[in-house]
Amino acid sequence: MAFDDLFPEAPDVRKGMRGLLPEVNNRTSEVLHLLAEVDGFLGGEADFRAESADFEAEEVDLLGEPGRPPSGGG
Repeated sequence: MAFDDLFPEAPDVRKGMRGLLPEVNNRTSEVLHLLAEVDGFLGGEADFRAESADFEAEEVDLLGEPGRPPSGGG
């Protein structure tokens, strides 16, 4: 029996997770920019870098595709 047979809502959940990625990217970028401001306030001692956060659905596959395990797992 396939994962999607056991959990028929899984494809919808995957779509929802991918739909959240732009918001995660925006929030992460905001945090990195704030850390850069803190770094500037501390005189450059903290070594935080404000780099663009760019998570892609293909890389952040928390639930896995049908027939494949989630990425990053053991």
